[in-house]
Amino acid sequence: MQSPNSALLRDRILDMDASASPNSAKIQKVFGGQDASQEKDLVSRLPDDILVHILSFLPTEDAIKTSILSKRWKYLWVSIPNFCFCDHSVWSRTMSHDLLLEVLASFFSSVESGAPVQNGPCIGKFYRWLEMPVAASRLRSWLSAAVKHNVQELKLFLPKGIEFVLPNSLFTSKSLWHFTLKMDCNLKLPGFICFSSLKYLNLRGVTFQDDQSTQQLFSGFPVLEHLTLFKCNWGNINEITIEIPTLKSLTFFEKVIFEDNFLNCKIVISALNLETLKVRGYLNVELLPCNLLSLDEASVNIEYLIDGQQEHSHRLCLLFAESCPGHLPTFYNLTTLNASMNGPYVMNDDYTSGALIYVLQKSPNLKSLILSRGFEPEDVDMIMDIVPGCFQHCLKSVLIYNVDGAAQELCSLKYLYENAPVLESLSVICSPQLTKDLEKQEEIRHELEQLRGGSGSCKIVFLPYGASL
Repeated sequence: MQSPNSALLRDRILDMDASASPNSAKIQKVFGGQDASQEKDLVSRLPDDILVHILSFLPTEDAIKTSILSKRWKYLWVSIPNFCFCDHSVWSRTMSHDLLLEVLASFFSSVESGAPVQNGPCIGKFYRWLEMPVAASRLRSWLSAAVKHNVQELKLFLPKGIEFVLPNSLFTSKSLWHFTLKMDCNLKLPGFICFSSLKYLNLRGVTFQDDQSTQQLFSGFPVLEHLTLFKCNWGNINEITIEIPTLKSLTFFEKVIFEDNFLNCKIVISALNLETLKVRGYLNVELLPCNLLSLDEASVNIEYLIDGQQEHSHRLCLLFAESCPGHLPTFYNLTTLNASMNGPYVMNDDYTSGALIYVLQKSPNLKSLILSRGFEPEDVDMIMDIVPGCFQHCLKSVLIYNVDGAAQELCSLKYLYENAPVLESLSVICSPQLTKDLEKQEEIRHELEQLRGGSGSCKIVFLPYGASL
């Protein structure tokens, strides 16, 4: 017996779908075995598991529509492993917000009411992208149901201005292995946290409340391998340690700008098996990587403000001040280092800090190096007497941005070219001025080649302003 609410929802979907697609009624007849010629409905004669497999290739909203075809089709869609509901999807744009919420409520009520589920009570993926307000109690109910039914991949995007508390059951999920959360509000955490299966975590825009709860959060990932922290708010944090032995990649992207530019916040990163480290943004916080013995690739892209430039380079342990070289470990596995500083506020005198030399000295197997520009003028004399071992033995390619041909830059280029005998490629992305000055480019090329007796063993390439590799 179909409930009045289900029947009403069915009629509303039919009305909406009929107006959105002229062929909807015809499709319904074919799938329901009611076409004009009374031909046999071959699709409906397929086994349930085959039908569920077919439905799994449809958008979630279209799979739900099949519930109105017949009694047999009513609950088939409940067995599909992946559910994606987005306020901006094509289907949701053709329906009211209330109806969209009804569809979601219908889904979870069907599951909770004991509707037959073909492959057991398991939700492979549940995506929810909200651009419109929704009752917090209803959203928590949906998430709790997803956790109860062993959700494996969960992506939740909440609109700005909404305060929301995640259900406690989510933080002890044993099935969840991929979790993406975007919400621009405080991340309120329960007393106990253990994501026993989580391997991928992407936190976007969240505000961490305090040291204790945030430390507890990052201590609750025993098997985490990939962590992304994107535009999070660290304003309430003084110092925490992200110590995850299983972590293989860390992406730290920061775009939040505070009035005083910098926060009194230290984030220690301890990950013995970390292979990839990517840092980009304004570095409002101070990152202190340590024990990165397995690091294979590091990308440090600082988009810094006009004021406080020295503070930005100090904010990253990989660009240690000269007084702290002893704190750096040896990066035996580091083969690629991107230490560029780019962004809308980069100015012509933004040189690479000489502190980078200490990182290069600790990277004996480095093969590829990317720099913002030449070294700072005051550092040139100092670095001339220091030649990292990787320059002598394995550095194969160098890419330098924003070169305009100034005397100090030429010294930096000569230093790199002369001290890296195995260098095979030196790529220079020119400033707008040097892009137009082809004669100056050839002059620089000639001066560099003379350092090797005119040998062409290293390819020197000048690329125009704005070029990307």
